[in-house]
Amino acid sequence: MVYTDNISQQKLADTLHISRIQVRRFVENGTFILDEHKKLSLSQAKEAYERYRKTFEAEQLSKKRTAAKKALEGIAPQDPTCSDFAQVYKRWVNNVEADPVSVLNSAKAYYTAVLAKEEKIKLDALERSLIPVEEVDADAEKVGNLIRSKLTTLPSRVSTMCEGRTARDIEEILSDEINNALEELHELFIK
Repeated sequence: MVYTDNISQQKLADTLHISRIQVRRFVENGTFILDEHKKLSLSQAKEAYERYRKTFEAEQLSKKRTAAKKALEGIAPQDPTCSDFAQVYKRWVNNVEADPVSVLNSAKAYYTAVLAKEEKIKLDALERSLIPVEEVDADAEKVGNLIRSKLTTLPSRVSTMCEGRTARDIEEILSDEINNALEELHELFIK
């Protein structure tokens, strides 16, 4: 059989804006069918590709929906740690006429959960299992300054040791000095 609207695999790839490898894969899996001259039917290939694209997009959408449903399954709507307050508030406003008792109970539960979360944060801070960001920033700045001061002194110390040495000797000197600096820093930070 010979197609009347035959086209090479490369031209089909260019026409469909896909790679030549993708065309070959479609041929291998039977989506596109070659004629006896190893050519493809442009019309059949376009239809097959369109069917494939629609199926692929539908599968991707289905996967996204499934993932979204799975993510929401474990989240209770009144859970303050998982819901944006504006969305919760909007839901309460929309349901207040239909079910005011439920809205009131939900709002009370939300408020209680927020208070409990605040108390937990205070307790964690007292037990030092929660460190204020300012303290972390200050420590990081100290560490950065120590590392900078250690490394910026290397050139002046090493330059005199490297005079008249071979490249291999200089490399060993640099390596030893860097390792010594890192060990000193390690001893400062690990107590």
